[in-house]
Amino acid sequence: MEAERMHVTEYRNVSDLIKNKGKYAGFISIGPTPFEKNVLLRLHEAFRKTGGQGQFRAIL
Repeated sequence: MEAERMHVTEYRNVSDLIKNKGKYAGFISIGPTPFEKNVLLRLHEAFRKTGGQGQFRAIL
């Protein structure tokens, strides 16, 4: 079995993450406040367009 590698990159705003979306297969949000619905939908749409390998869901 081949080992999976995961690297963590921190972004402090959604716009920077979206600008660099081509580098990643997805995102995980960790923090004290959940994203607002419109922000989650922007992220979902941006990553969906990259044709990434993962499943992307905006869970509200």
